[in-house]
Amino acid sequence: RRLMTVRTPRLEGGSFDALSGPLTLDALTVASSTVSADVTAISLDDAPLADSRRILLVYATDALNSTAQFDAPDRTVLRHIGKLPVLVRTGELKFTLRNQTPGMELWALGLDGARKQRLPVSVSKGTFAATVDTAMLTNGPALFFELSNQ
Repeated sequence: RRLMTVRTPRLEGGSFDALSGPLTLDALTVASSTVSADVTAISLDDAPLADSRRILLVYATDALNSTAQFDAPDRTVLRHIGKLPVLVRTGELKFTLRNQTPGMELWALGLDGARKQRLPVSVSKGTFAATVDTAMLTNGPALFFELSNQ
């Protein structure tokens, strides 16, 4: 099915080519993604995800150097590594995260870890839900997001 998942108390994630329905782990559910991706939630404060006050969410889509060249569309043989800047595929991710911490906010992060843009999140019965559209971020596409009440 071209799907791999990882579940630990402090980290949950999945790598997929396409989702035919929601990918439900323990605390994290990936409702949908418009592109192939790796989606991972990581507790940054050593607490289990359901109790963490600071969580890093990674939405890693396809990324290639500009002018990279391959032998065929399946990209199994690289002919030219290309140059910077790296081109990151944009996508829309819908996810929920079961977590009991009140007052959590979602932030798109720059590659330096700085908060760049606050994103809307809804809360219902201890579950946070959000949609992240990386094409609509004001500072360009992001790979990293922080869910925190700090």
